[in-house]
Amino acid sequence: MADFDTSGPQHMATAGLAAAIVVLLYSICCLVLGLLLITVLVRSGERYSYVLLFAISTTLSTTTSTLQQLYYMAKWHDIMIGTLEATLRAYKNPSLAFGPFSTGYLAVLYWIANYLYNVDALLMLFWAANLTISVWQWRPKQIVPYFSYFGYASKIFAFVMPAIIVGLSPRIASNTNFIGALFVTNIFCKYSKRSARPTSAYT
Repeated sequence: MADFDTSGPQHMATAGLAAAIVVLLYSICCLVLGLLLITVLVRSGERYSYVLLFAISTTLSTTTSTLQQLYYMAKWHDIMIGTLEATLRAYKNPSLAFGPFSTGYLAVLYWIANYLYNVDALLMLFWAANLTISVWQWRPKQIVPYFSYFGYASKIFAFVMPAIIVGLSPRIASNTNFIGALFVTNIFCKYSKRSARPTSAYT
């Protein structure tokens, strides 16, 4: 690996700092609104509903993003050096591009964000499916007694399965080809885009 100059200033360059601050303030605003939404939903009795779980997941991902931004602003130089080194490694193994181009603290934040994005995708998918079944009354008599368990099972699956995928992703990216890594890291987000946008019903 080539040697890079690490003697420069650690903080973000002044030219990009203004834009970074604006984005950070926007993220903080989104975080505050997310917390307010969670508070309103809990007080309204929407516990364990799709909309509440979705609000919690997106608020946590916003928190993760805000921490990433703060770290980028404080350790910009080191992060860019690490990113360049990771890019050179990914040149020989393109599947590594589906993992973080950073190490340590930022790598942990990356995988947390990746997990939460997949949780969001699955919650949206199951929420849309539940609304479709409810609106069109697609409930065969054979499954009506068990339909109430669909919501519980889908919510548990939405949080457990992404954890398994994220746990396997670093190994998959290191030991599989580009197509395999692409499939594993994007399967949930791809299929969630096919779901209809929920317009009513919170559960």
